[in-house]
Amino acid sequence: MKRTLAELQTKLKEIFQMDRGDLDFGVYRIMRLKAKEIEAYLNERLPQTIEEELGKVDQAELEQIKAKIAKIERDAEEMGGDPNKKPEYRELKAKLISGSESETLIQEVAAYLYDFFGQYYDDGDFLSKRRYKKDHYVIPYEGEEVKLHWANQDQYYIKSGEAFRHYAFVLPSGTKVEFRIKEAETEAANNKAQKDREFVLVEGPGALEEGAGWLRLWFEYKGLEGIKKEENLERTLERVGKRLQGPLKMELIEPPADGSSAPLAKHLKIYSARNKFDYFIHKNLAEFLNRELDFYLKNEVLVIDDLLAGAPEVADLRFKKARALKAVANQLIQFLAQLEEFQKKLWLKKKFVLAADYCVTLDHLWAMEPKERDPLLAQVLANELQRQRWVELYRIDQIKGSKNQQLELGQAPSPAYRKPLTLDFLKANPYLALDTALFAPEFKEALLAGIDDLDQKTNGLLIQSENFQALNLLQERYKEQVQCVYIDPPYNTGDDGFPYKDNYQHSSWMSFLMDRLHLGRNLQTDSSAIAISIDDEEVDRLSVLAKLVYGENELAKLIWDRNRKNDATFFSVGHDYMLIYAKSIQFIKDRKVIFREPQEGIEDAKKIFSNLRKKHKDDWEKIREDWMGWFENVSIADPRRRLKRFTKVGIRGPYRTDGNISWPGGGGPKYEIIHPVTKLPVKVPNGGWRYSIPERFWEEYEKGNVVFGVDEKTIPGKSNYLFESDGQVMPSVFYSYAQTATMEFNDIFGHLAFPNPKNWKDISRVTSYLSDRESTILDYFAGSAPTGHAVINLNREDGGQRKYILVEMGEYFETVTKPRVLKAAYSQDWKDGAPIGRQGVSQLVKCLKLESYEDALDNLELIEPDPAAMELIQSLPGTQDEYLLNYMLDLETKGSLLNLAQFKDPFNYQLEVNGQGGSRKVTVDLVETFNYLIGLKVTAQSRQGKVLMLEGLGRLGEKILVLWRNLEEVNNEDLGDLLRKLRIKTKDNELDLIYVNGDNHLENKRRADESWKVRLIEAEFHARMFEGL
Repeated sequence: MKRTLAELQTKLKEIFQMDRGDLDFGVYRIMRLKAKEIEAYLNERLPQTIEEELGKVDQAELEQIKAKIAKIERDAEEMGGDPNKKPEYRELKAKLISGSESETLIQEVAAYLYDFFGQYYDDGDFLSKRRYKKDHYVIPYEGEEVKLHWANQDQYYIKSGEAFRHYAFVLPSGTKVEFRIKEAETEAANNKAQKDREFVLVEGPGALEEGAGWLRLWFEYKGLEGIKKEENLERTLERVGKRLQGPLKMELIEPPADGSSAPLAKHLKIYSARNKFDYFIHKNLAEFLNRELDFYLKNEVLVIDDLLAGAPEVADLRFKKARALKAVANQLIQFLAQLEEFQKKLWLKKKFVLAADYCVTLDHLWAMEPKERDPLLAQVLANELQRQRWVELYRIDQIKGSKNQQLELGQAPSPAYRKPLTLDFLKANPYLALDTALFAPEFKEALLAGIDDLDQKTNGLLIQSENFQALNLLQERYKEQVQCVYIDPPYNTGDDGFPYKDNYQHSSWMSFLMDRLHLGRNLQTDSSAIAISIDDEEVDRLSVLAKLVYGENELAKLIWDRNRKNDATFFSVGHDYMLIYAKSIQFIKDRKVIFREPQEGIEDAKKIFSNLRKKHKDDWEKIREDWMGWFENVSIADPRRRLKRFTKVGIRGPYRTDGNISWPGGGGPKYEIIHPVTKLPVKVPNGGWRYSIPERFWEEYEKGNVVFGVDEKTIPGKSNYLFESDGQVMPSVFYSYAQTATMEFNDIFGHLAFPNPKNWKDISRVTSYLSDRESTILDYFAGSAPTGHAVINLNREDGGQRKYILVEMGEYFETVTKPRVLKAAYSQDWKDGAPIGRQGVSQLVKCLKLESYEDALDNLELIEPDPAAMELIQSLPGTQDEYLLNYMLDLETKGSLLNLAQFKDPFNYQLEVNGQGGSRKVTVDLVETFNYLIGLKVTAQSRQGKVLMLEGLGRLGEKILVLWRNLEEVNNEDLGDLLRKLRIKTKDNELDLIYVNGDNHLENKRRADESWKVRLIEAEFHARMFEGL
């Protein structure tokens, strides 16, 4: 069925997202405010453009054309020629046809436009269906041996699982209303699923919960059975209305007097809209659509076979339609690209730090000078929230203590817990971690000022954020500094909370993971590796995906045996995988890096052997007998059973003499070695001797590392001493049962705080294998923080200085992720939520909360352009459409993305943030945001009068000074006086860069690279936040 111009206009309004006028958020708000201008273009100027491109002809001109055609035909008949051979004749015939059927041609072009744009649009998202012609598709191919392609490969996946599950708003009365997801329906083969899903209020009394000042509605996300989505909305309103009474019912259910939607209906539509569309942003929509348009014109409009078979005037007419179609399509593509590029800009811009707090163990305070420390400790003692938090986290109310009050730092016995807390109690418990989020900002500032080399002393970084945004912000600060990455992404089983667009479960997941792998790889050193947990659902796709990002650098695919499923139909599949990729295998090989881990059970073996030495002294026969006897009580499946191969014992411990003494890989030297007993040359190994010269051979023999056979016919063996081994290569299969991990995790919290936690001991094993004691470990799917726990415990065991970066966006960040880290530092062992022993480790943990993509959308505002400029634009031919189609969004929202005017008071920059508690104003931490934008490693932070001063190093080692001030309180003269007082000279060589907010009179200096030493924070902030956009 051919579509009409009116249908095209309706379709374009849908594509331009103008059919959602009741959605007052993000880009939809902008489109609603600009609806008048856009409708004027669609209803008036779009049809005019089609007519102009087709060359609409009036009736008088048609008569003239007919007369000219008749004359040419008469002349040709008299001359015996063919009029079709005359270009003028063909042109006139085509013009006659198009003029006679001008309205029909307009409708045909409209139909083509409808068909072209309609095929790529699906409920709020453009989908990259690379159509070659009807029912035929193409993919980009550049001669690769193997090509991997998925539906959304050229799109950013932007859906936040947390936004999917939770939504809240506050009524004028102050009542908070929450929408929550109870369970999400899944299908075994979602890519074949045909039904759309909707948010359906759960059945039964559990659908609604009400308390003082709050109301919570529970939904399921599932397919509708026998009803339309409008009926589902009406049914929801009806059911909620029956349950509510009084003023709340009136306020929530009844439409306002102005005729707008009732609050519940309005927010249900927004909630559904936020989750049913906007899953993707195209990475280059203009390029994609222009390429597709060329395919469409050639294969659907022109059709080469029809052109060759038809009359010349028919071909001319087709070309005219094609030109008109391309001209109008190009305008529409410009506008669609503007929309998409604007959203891409919001997605890719570096996000603000909304909050930056620290969890600091008390030993850091006790290390300060008394004049700095004592005021801080007084505030700690007076902070009731902090005391309560320690009771919750550490069960300090169970500390019984002792009467002895004369204590040194950390010395036991300790004073008992009592309210209020005492200084002696704080001194005796130096590994209690205070949280600056529970204190006034001045407390945090004074605390940080008392800690020298702040970033170096920071053990961990926790970031509450969608992981793409966190990784994007970390690029400058941590580029090529991470030695090991461990991630446990959603397994995409359909019921793991990963939101996906109907029919695009796997391609959504691949686009989601692809971009995050790329960003994470940028942070890795050349000698680093990544370990990725996954199961059978996506292991094959992940393998190919990892190869796209990391190249031919796969180190291993580990099998992680975790469960047995006795209720399985066919096989008990109880294992996961761990894919290990190096950033560069060649780099590792060139530096002769090898990976080793301690042999499993070696610590137990050391204890056993030590006890046997104490028991039997130097009676080696007895020691050997009991050593071998120990294995009788070790099961065959136990990894310690492998140590039975060390059948001999001596002063250096258990050993074996069957080690390979040949040159690794063959081709070694083949010199003569005389047997010490038979005095005859021994048999030489086929691969040559392991040692390059005879002297080295005999040197190892003297050390006891080489053992001869009974005669010269036996090749000597290399002695391997169990306790002197460099370790073993990690096997590709290991055992770690999920039930054990869950039980140990539940002991930390005292209850099931998180489903299916990973075993931190497994992660400890892998990360220690792939990194050293000074490494930074990154986990951007932190979950319950097993990686943080693993790193803390590794440092506890070997005194290492490893650092960890954990990223998690879930609502459990504050209830699971962060507490898990603090608990792991406080005590190694836990039972029923209480510590077993309180031998903690020092810890300084930085906690960030970042702006989300949804926050950026919600803060969009239109800033009306200068009226005089707009009058000029509208007066010039074509300029009005050029502005609307290409520049309107970027120019009219500019101030709402980064309001540089607020930098006059940088300590009070605010954003509207939507959280579980509804919308609220939040003060942004511009200082911390800027630190990450420029990659500053802070060494010192202090308040000098009313100026906040940060000193530190850039990523390349530059010495940097950053000065922040409220311009109303600190003018340029004040700033100059401060620098003179501190003896800071802007033109000397002590500092490489100085950043200051606000115009200033500081002397400047041109650097070797022709850039200026003193720079405006505002300009640098904008450049870094939108770098590459």
